[in-house]
Amino acid sequence: MKYLSILVIATFFLSYQGNAKNNMNAPVTKRISNPSDTLKVTHKDMTLFLIRKKYKGEKLDITAKELLKGSEPTYTLEKAYVTHQGNTIDLACSNIYNPWVGEQINEGTKRRISFIEKKSGETIIYAVFSTAADIYAVEWSVKGNTGSRLEMSNSSKFLNKYNH
Repeated sequence: MKYLSILVIATFFLSYQGNAKNNMNAPVTKRISNPSDTLKVTHKDMTLFLIRKKYKGEKLDITAKELLKGSEPTYTLEKAYVTHQGNTIDLACSNIYNPWVGEQINEGTKRRISFIEKKSGETIIYAVFSTAADIYAVEWSVKGNTGSRLEMSNSSKFLNKYNH
């Protein structure tokens, strides 16, 4: 019983500490499922899944070459989707490389993802990623059962769009 009480207190403290550090507009609950290749971020009743795989030398298009600035990626984003109200909504993930660095997902990784709710019922998902050479951001829109990528850029104006 003593150990259970300590575990409950520690879990509460870590959960509170993680949410206190969160500087996003809406309250966010974040959970990690697989610590190495899957990032799972939950905001209210919407969950974002990002699944990466090792980069195996696939040909890079001009957008990727600009973002990578000549460096070779370690990972590529294989799949991105959200679950919302029982639906699975795919998100475009082409040309997204090194979505997070290293084998562990930490609080810094999770803080790079924001959910912005619009009055129209649309949710904007804004994520900041990093290559070895640069930082870039991706913005997706989810409304109803539709998801679309709005923009992907490394411009300073876009990187500061949501004061990330």
